[in-house]
Amino acid sequence: MNVGEHTFFQREGDDLLCKVPVSFPTLALGGEIEVPTLTDSSAFQIPKGTQPDTRFRLRGKGMPRVDGRGHGDLYVAINLAVPTKLTPEQEQLLEELGRTLPDPLATGTDEERPFFERVKDIFG
Repeated sequence: MNVGEHTFFQREGDDLLCKVPVSFPTLALGGEIEVPTLTDSSAFQIPKGTQPDTRFRLRGKGMPRVDGRGHGDLYVAINLAVPTKLTPEQEQLLEELGRTLPDPLATGTDEERPFFERVKDIFG
């Protein structure tokens, strides 16, 4: 049996993968989003500080198993939704926020060194 491609879901065996656009404020502050599933949608809580390309698993929301015992999982890949049009007020607010945030290329987290230090190690 051949299964056609879906415009939103990618199939990996009994599991499904989908990419969901999420706004910067929701990624930074956390919040609830609606995730489409095969049959309807499911509410999902985005944790505070979620990074783009993070994957979450919704158990039992994938394809029905061939043996009839349950369903696979749905993996949700988080995409950062960047607005293409901003009002002057929105631009000003983003500029103000940008001035208060640390430069991600110059600083690292506790687990990793700054980006440029890692590049120096590779080439130097």
